[in-house]
Amino acid sequence: TVLLFVAADCPVCGEVFDALVQVRETLQAKAAVHVISQDDEMLAAEHDMNKRVSRGVFLPHHDDIGFPVLNDSRALAASIRWAPEVLPALVALDTDSNELARVQGWARAEWEATVSELASMLGAPEPPIVWPDFPEKLEGCGSKHGFLEPGGSLQSRPVTVGDEDDVFE
Repeated sequence: TVLLFVAADCPVCGEVFDALVQVRETLQAKAAVHVISQDDEMLAAEHDMNKRVSRGVFLPHHDDIGFPVLNDSRALAASIRWAPEVLPALVALDTDSNELARVQGWARAEWEATVSELASMLGAPEPPIVWPDFPEKLEGCGSKHGFLEPGGSLQSRPVTVGDEDDVFE
């Protein structure tokens, strides 16, 4: 099983969505692949992408992409269970739901290596992604499940801050 976590209001998800779609289309022949949206903006009535972007919605309407998108916006149950910290995120699971691979945010080389490894493990062809067409690195967006625990209570967690990061940002 491959879980692809996105949020429609995440500009990074919008910028790399075509790559995520190609990952889904290629791997779905060999594994269940679910696109999981942390908000319900992909279900919003507006189909015009220019109008969607002007409202801060960077992903197309779910009817316009040709496959179902799971709405995780209410309870964020899948997000809490699999805990992606940064979107977009890919979580690959074996048949016992043990995690095989994870990639979060957008580092093109990391996504390319992870997707290539998954395709090889599954016996699927390499997705026809022209990787250089996508940015080398984008920071990604914070997962909406944030600090929620199952049941909705808040819990703190440690955050690693890099030397070049602004701790107040």
